[in-house]
Amino acid sequence: MDFNKVISNKDFTVIKFTATWCGPCKKVAPTFDDLAVSQDYKNCTFVSVDIDEFEEISNKYRVTSIPYFVGIKGGQEVQAVQTANKEKLIDWCRTLVAS
Repeated sequence: MDFNKVISNKDFTVIKFTATWCGPCKKVAPTFDDLAVSQDYKNCTFVSVDIDEFEEISNKYRVTSIPYFVGIKGGQEVQAVQTANKEKLIDWCRTLVAS
């Protein structure tokens, strides 16, 4: 995956920072997956980044706890949130695409 190419598109990219050992990440994963295929977010690209595999990317976005979500538009970070709460993630995505 060419990460820089993915995040440089004109539309939104939602990055989920996660790890295989993270319980809260596993809890929120189905919601993230549902959002990724939802017609409400058809102009968004959803990407998962394992912090153990891609430490450089995690450091770039100052990830200190997970699950951590970053909204990107045109290559620029516009919003970020740390949550394992399904409703909070859904509300955050709605706010992100409305901005």
